[in-house]
Amino acid sequence: MKALALEAVGDARTPREKVARLLRFTRAYIRPRVDAMGLQLLDLLDRKSGDCKANALLFNTLARAVGVPAREVAGVAYMGDDVMAFGGHVWNEVVLDGMWVPVDAPWHDLPMREVHLRRGPAESAVLLPKSTTLRVLDVEMRE
Repeated sequence: MKALALEAVGDARTPREKVARLLRFTRAYIRPRVDAMGLQLLDLLDRKSGDCKANALLFNTLARAVGVPAREVAGVAYMGDDVMAFGGHVWNEVVLDGMWVPVDAPWHDLPMREVHLRRGPAESAVLLPKSTTLRVLDVEMRE
């Protein structure tokens, strides 16, 4: 994993540069595939396909291998205007400039712009029933 991580970051030096390259690498490495099966890292490296959990697992492992603190988180994300719904999703958070910053490998987001609502650690990921309704009560914008 260390060799793969070093290959992915190339000559990047700063944590932000490393994260940006790892996001690109992970997105290119994993072909999208909805997969409800349990996920093992070595299987993922062989099959090179998977869902958001697969992307989060690979990104998390690579980031840690190059010294960037990372964790997997779960919640819901806005799936786009064509769907107009939120769906269960797993993404990552990394430490940049002393703060946990959300990043999403499949959507190659740094900084993350899409709406993601964090529920907790990746182990808490669940799909929401179609009857679930979310109502935004407050919005706080940060620079």
